[in-house]
Amino acid sequence: MPKSKVPIFFGALIIFAASYGVGLRLHYTKTRPKLAAEMSSENIRVTTGGTFNETMYLTLVDDNQVRCNLTVGEILDDAHLRGELAEDGFTEISCGTLKVGIVR
Repeated sequence: MPKSKVPIFFGALIIFAASYGVGLRLHYTKTRPKLAAEMSSENIRVTTGGTFNETMYLTLVDDNQVRCNLTVGEILDDAHLRGELAEDGFTEISCGTLKVGIVR
């Protein structure tokens, strides 16, 4: 009785999907710091961190926690901006002692 080629096909498909996912994650890992640098201004510095640069760190010039809370709140209240950040692979925003997740 001939052996089925179906398991080989599914094995190859799984390997392809896994390698594509790793490549995509590495792409975003390299582009997120550039995006953060573009978002920085004279009043706020934006950097990335985490294993895959998925956390956006905001540093305000005056290091005021209330302003940090307001800034993060404004970002999260803007559904369009929040969606773009999530699409770019950011999962958290951190400013001062505040750290919150980004949900579409």
